Amino acid sequence: EKNKQRVLSRQKARLEQGFYCFPVPIWYKYIQNTEWWWKLVVEDKKYSKIVKLALEKYSKDELVTINDVVRFLHKKWVKVWTIKNWRVSNSNLVCRMAKNILYTGYLELSSWWVSLRKAKHKALISMKTYETIQKKLNSNHQSIVTKIKDNSERSDISNDFPLRWFLYCEESKYMMSGSWTKWRTTRVPYYTYPRK
Repeated sequence: EKNKQRVLSRQKARLEQGFYCFPVPIWYKYIQNTEWWWKLVVEDKKYSKIVKLALEKYSKDELVTINDVVRFLHKKWVKVWTIKNWRVSNSNLVCRMAKNILYTGYLELSSWWVSLRKAKHKALISMKTYETIQKKLNSNHQSIVTKIKDNSERSDISNDFPLRWFLYCEESKYMMSGSWTKWRTTRVPYYTYPRK
């Protein structure tokens, strides 16, 4: 118990000094520093440029959705599948990457009462870029452009219903679906809400 208490107190002290002391996020790495006995977080230059480019493109709406970011990273990392088991295979990993404040050169750990402060490692993106990304991720009402971008790659959009998943209702905040229904002796196409 004393050892646990000592380790936690030292980790908190390191965080308060601006040194990150947990497993590093994707495309950072630890190196041994000559000035201190603990390791420092540094940028993994071989791959961090790709992450920086992806996050900046997402903040500038060049990559409109998280799925666009995933596809962009897949294209860039065709030959980079064996790096510490980090596979950018789904949008959850990219969301965690986009929400990580360490990329801005700051750190924060509210569960340990460590407030936002400047970290000792190099920033990958600016704080302005990070805040823009957070606004996009936290917005409840996505723009119609984002929805159309997502829907343009759906496989279930047919010639019978060209506006399926493109029609957007401001009141219910849902996209409309479409289907055929049988009425007496004929079949009738109509657009519907996917939820009640």
